[in-house]
Amino acid sequence: MGALQLALGRDPGVTLIETDRWTLAEELWSFGEDSLYPVALNLSDEDIGRLWLLAGGLLLKERARSSGEAAALAAVEVIESHQRPLANDAGRELTVFVLSRRRKNGMPRYPGSRRARASLKSGADRVG
Repeated sequence: MGALQLALGRDPGVTLIETDRWTLAEELWSFGEDSLYPVALNLSDEDIGRLWLLAGGLLLKERARSSGEAAALAAVEVIESHQRPLANDAGRELTVFVLSRRRKNGMPRYPGSRRARASLKSGADRVG
């Protein structure tokens, strides 16, 4: 890794996208690379350095819309030794799980809600 950094020096034409292994795994997962994201956690330091350089080049050449996408594309190339599109180039839709069970009295919890009991709006129910 040190040799790569020395070779790069302060060349203004080089862009690196620095990312850690966990964030890289998250980016791969978010783009649907379910078989590759665990591999990212075990990449060598040399592979990570190569990935930073590849990702920077992809972003500079506008082959990626974000640094996360550039890192994921570079990871595919480093891991599989060839370039290819990401499994889901639009990104995985993140799901937020919300408890849907209604409260016993059917009233919302938050005082700012239009349907909250009048005593909640006035603060009369507050303890302390």
